[in-house]
Amino acid sequence: MATGVSARRYSAVAILLHWASALGVLALIGMGLTMTHAGLAPMRQFQLYQWHKSVGIKVLALTVLRVLWRLTHRPPPHPTGMPARERMAASTAHGLLYLLLVGLPLTGWAAVSLSPFNIPTVLYGLVPWPHLPLAVFVPNPAVAEGVLKLLHAYGA
Repeated sequence: MATGVSARRYSAVAILLHWASALGVLALIGMGLTMTHAGLAPMRQFQLYQWHKSVGIKVLALTVLRVLWRLTHRPPPHPTGMPARERMAASTAHGLLYLLLVGLPLTGWAAVSLSPFNIPTVLYGLVPWPHLPLAVFVPNPAVAEGVLKLLHAYGA
């Protein structure tokens, strides 16, 4: 249910969360390509990986907020007269984007958590971020890490 906003428009909060997420995703794509293809010096590459993880966690948090907001504030309806197929396609695409916004940060976080190097994640160089306790549940962490890295790379 929309509160104080026309039912034909997204609320200011929804718009802000959308664009903050979009900017984060664009930054992640740029950082991901640079850190994996630019032949950076090892320390520079490490720093970029840390920033990539920081922004990825931010996008995950924003997505959780977006989902919570959407559950309590209905989005505007599709345009009147929009064919059913187009409504279904739009809703499906929207759902798949949300799946990527949650799935890609989680696959990255899980891959880092299973890495044998055990490199800590420090968000924005300030906040230590825990690894997921996955190794106790995964019989072969190296294989799982490889699969997660592939899912993360191809999903992006």
